Amino acid sequence: MKCVFFLLMASSLLLLPALGQEVVDLYSDLQSCDVTVAGTGAGDLLKLELFSSGKVLQSRTLALDGPGTWVARWDKMPSTEGSYSARATLFRNGSLLSEKSIDFHHGGRVPVKFDVRDYQADSSGVHLLIYSPDLAIVDIYHMLIKDGKALYVARESPVSISDGIRNIDFDWKQLLVRGEQYSGRIKIVEKETGQTRAFMSSFLAR
Repeated sequence: MKCVFFLLMASSLLLLPALGQEVVDLYSDLQSCDVTVAGTGAGDLLKLELFSSGKVLQSRTLALDGPGTWVARWDKMPSTEGSYSARATLFRNGSLLSEKSIDFHHGGRVPVKFDVRDYQADSSGVHLLIYSPDLAIVDIYHMLIKDGKALYVARESPVSISDGIRNIDFDWKQLLVRGEQYSGRIKIVEKETGQTRAFMSSFLAR
């Protein structure tokens, strides 16, 4: 791997004026979503919504303690092939600060540049088994999550996967507290097409 970029949320996202915070990035599928908020201040409310055909399927409201990347799981539900959308809306004292939406498709026959055969997070880090029949160049974001917020986000870029299966492991970049509950999350972005897949699992630190 040629380079590693560490995005330390609490320090590096304080780039916006003091007027408030802004939703700068949003990703969602039918299992979970992650939202990155930049700016200053605390006490804002972040509302997350999952839609199909204009109808709200699920929603979450998070009380933010400042900027960072926030992660929420969607409840399991019967899923059908089709178009979906997600929206993140940021409020302060009832007033709209920022909003961001994305559209995505679930199911169907989609050309796959890579396939994740196995994923696991534990006290040592995250571990994945990834397959590609041809050369695929990806960015891999891995994050350690506590109480719905990423303690840090790291980006490995570029990562080359070619002609077979590759084991990839990432150690945690900070000490964990024994007996505490955490989650590990991986987001893989294929650079040529933008195809993105995310995986997340919870574990008890030992």
